Amino acid sequence: MQVSDTGKYFPAIDGLRAIAVLAVIICHFEESILPSGYLGVDVFFVISGFVITASLLKGPLGPAPVRLKGFYKRRVKRLFPATLVVLTAGSLLTCLFVRDPGTYLTTGLSALLGVSNIILYRNQTNYWGESAELNPFTHTWSLGVEEQFYLLFPLIIVFLTSKSVDKSSIGRIALVIGMLSITSLAGQLAFSESRPEMTYFMMPFRFWEMGLGALVYCFLFWHNSVVAFVSTRLLTIAALSALLLLFLAPRGWGLAPSVCVPVLTAVIIVQMVSRQVDKSSCRKTFLESRLIVYIGKISFSLYLWHWIVIVISNWTIGISWATAPFQAMAIVIPSILTYKLIETPFRASGRRWSYNEVRFFAPVLAVLVGVLVLGSGITRENALFLGDPNPANKSSLNVVTPINRKPKCSRIRTIGNSHSEHIRDALVPIGEANEIEISFTTDPYIEMPDGKEKNSELVESALAGLHAGDILILSSRNRYLYRVPYLDARGKRLWDHSAEKEEFGYGLIKWISQLDAIITSAAERGIVVIHFLPLPEFNEPSRGNVEVCEEQWFRVPQPKYNQFASKDFLAARFPDQYYEDVSVRVSEHSNFFTFDPMPYLQDENGNFPRILNGTIVYRDTNHLTPDGARLLLKPFYLFLQENEIL
Repeated sequence: MQVSDTGKYFPAIDGLRAIAVLAVIICHFEESILPSGYLGVDVFFVISGFVITASLLKGPLGPAPVRLKGFYKRRVKRLFPATLVVLTAGSLLTCLFVRDPGTYLTTGLSALLGVSNIILYRNQTNYWGESAELNPFTHTWSLGVEEQFYLLFPLIIVFLTSKSVDKSSIGRIALVIGMLSITSLAGQLAFSESRPEMTYFMMPFRFWEMGLGALVYCFLFWHNSVVAFVSTRLLTIAALSALLLLFLAPRGWGLAPSVCVPVLTAVIIVQMVSRQVDKSSCRKTFLESRLIVYIGKISFSLYLWHWIVIVISNWTIGISWATAPFQAMAIVIPSILTYKLIETPFRASGRRWSYNEVRFFAPVLAVLVGVLVLGSGITRENALFLGDPNPANKSSLNVVTPINRKPKCSRIRTIGNSHSEHIRDALVPIGEANEIEISFTTDPYIEMPDGKEKNSELVESALAGLHAGDILILSSRNRYLYRVPYLDARGKRLWDHSAEKEEFGYGLIKWISQLDAIITSAAERGIVVIHFLPLPEFNEPSRGNVEVCEEQWFRVPQPKYNQFASKDFLAARFPDQYYEDVSVRVSEHSNFFTFDPMPYLQDENGNFPRILNGTIVYRDTNHLTPDGARLLLKPFYLFLQENEIL
């Protein structure tokens, strides 16, 4: 018996699939149990390369177009029916429980076309970030990688085996695939730090893993009687144990596990296949046990269903030890049904599409199209959503009563960066109640004071548009004053401006000098200047779409999404001298005031939670939501009246 035998089936391959899919599911359920379980996908890639190579080289060769046509038909029948059904079900569930599912449905639709990895990369989705965690179709990126591999790889194989499959043609395949794989691996290693999303999601940087599987097939073809030590039970156990240990590795180990897992997978395939081919042992291994093999057979359906169940659970009841058994059943039962009723019949059907198959696809496609139309925003709202589309009714926070006299000012203008814009909902109702014009400078932002001289003229222009009694609000993140590195809004990149401050002179001294210039220029015009003191912010990425924190009849808000801003980080951001210098200027200038938003955004324990008394305060690491800004509305209105500014 040879590895190239057309009828050969290797149960251990399915057993290895079982290990891979279980690792992925456990990791996604609870990352702390199996931190690197997501590397099970890398195991799938190697297996895929091995199996696809075997599929392309088995049986009579025939003309290239016929071989390619047959291969693609087999792939479509293997992947498309189950993918269509699960994505349709996932899209419907998403629309039922997500108020604004448009982005997620786009990912699902792109998965059906085999390009979801490209869409996720173009959106710069971090696989471990908040957008990925709540997208029911994030896991389909691996299907996109494999399907794109299927477009390229068969062309290489068919071109190199146009006449026959022998050791010479296998050698050519090994040479070409080996060179491409080395290039792919080199690219992954070279760009893993500078472009991590690209190396994670894009097929060229994953080619080497599937190429490794192809090289395993070539090796076994060349060595039909593998030397004895390769197939020893001890080496099999050692390689499998090492693989499982790598699934336990923390992410801090860098690329090492990502490289070692495919290599170990290749070693295990060589061992298990050579044992069966050479009949060196009649005893079944763990990977060939009946249960493990069955899990491997349904692994594709398990993979498709598991992430959808986990994400919909995060959108609704949450995941805990109490809910996990039910969620496990919600994964296993549909997977078994999908395997028996969808996968198996379609794989066993003939080469032509039958009437029954077409009759099956028609209603499923109709449902999918209907879901996309009703839920993706084409109708400008999700008509399938089962919850209250406006659950956080904060309308009372918008209500302020006019002052019983004519206001001292006719216009309030804010300058700064995005922090001058996100307080909009704390200002607009005041203007509407008292017929005061509220204006925001957003294009371009006037980031001054902050150490940049280029905005001096813009500040003067802003002041020139105001009259005596009017108000100029300075609201900025003031990041150039930070003493510690800080996260960007998405929580993906840590910024440290220490080098810039040292080179260009950014810092407190220049900031204060520019503040003095603004106060003086405003005083000459009779304009009041109000400086918003720093807002709370998070020193770790906020987890989850803000919508998942809203209360709905089907949702249990999860503590993991309601983070607290670190007191220590907030205290360490700005030097004490900053607060002292600003305070001195309040006492020295009658037209200069400061407003501190912190007391109105903390709970009874002095913490700064993301959700305060049912209100979602922050939309990212440092910006307020509209509801969060409205928490400042009445305190700021009272501040204006008590200081006789308004």
